[in-house]
Amino acid sequence: MKTAKLNMSDGQEKGQGLLSLGGNLTLDNVDQIAHFFREAVDKYPKLSVELSDVISLDLGFLQLLWSLEVAVQQKGESLGVHMDLNQELEQLLRNTGFTRWLGSTASATKQ
Repeated sequence: MKTAKLNMSDGQEKGQGLLSLGGNLTLDNVDQIAHFFREAVDKYPKLSVELSDVISLDLGFLQLLWSLEVAVQQKGESLGVHMDLNQELEQLLRNTGFTRWLGSTASATKQ
């Protein structure tokens, strides 16, 4: 089983946490990722998520990311998400309706 690469660090702003994720972001690692997100919500009032070197991701991960966003919004903050994904994974997000996290690349390729 391929693992998820998870790293949590202090962000540039006071009270902000930076969550860096990569590797296998799928149901194979859902428990690990869910625990990581819960820990981050408890530790930081503001969160920013960066995805890079992602091998695979699935709807289970996207649902966890959605839950993280809701948890941060309940604290009165917004979740910053930056995804550096290959074309195939970007298309997966478009097909499943999660273009909100693709930023400007989503609008650049809409038809």
